[in-house]
Amino acid sequence: MGITLTITDMAGVVVGQLYPSKDKPKYYLGNAWALGTLVVAIILFTLVNRVYKRRNAQKNSGQSRLGEEWDDRAEDFIYLT
Repeated sequence: MGITLTITDMAGVVVGQLYPSKDKPKYYLGNAWALGTLVVAIILFTLVNRVYKRRNAQKNSGQSRLGEEWDDRAEDFIYLT
């Protein structure tokens, strides 16, 4: 919970720089920044999703090296994709 509050507080500081009142009413800089971070988030989500699917496939085929009992590499651990 603490990290969420920290990130939102930092966003509050940055938003004043991204949406200056002189850019009213279109706010090109702020909207471009929001769109850019959204695109980066989608790319990273897709990458992580593919990695998890590949790891699940390796576990199902028996090709993965098994980790500790409580590790995410354990035989019975499944990544949710």
